[in-house]
Amino acid sequence: MGQGSEIALGAMAAGASPERAVEIACELNIYTGLPVLVERLQEGKA
Repeated sequence: MGQGSEIALGAMAAGASPERAVEIACELNIYTGLPVLVERLQEGKA
């Protein structure tokens, strides 16, 4: 967790998806920047 993490956590608490929460943090924190890279994990793959 780094710069903007408190903003992102607050956004998620308010109902934002994790991806949107990071985008919100990027909008509100000058030390947090785009782009947001999203990696999705597949269940059942080991």
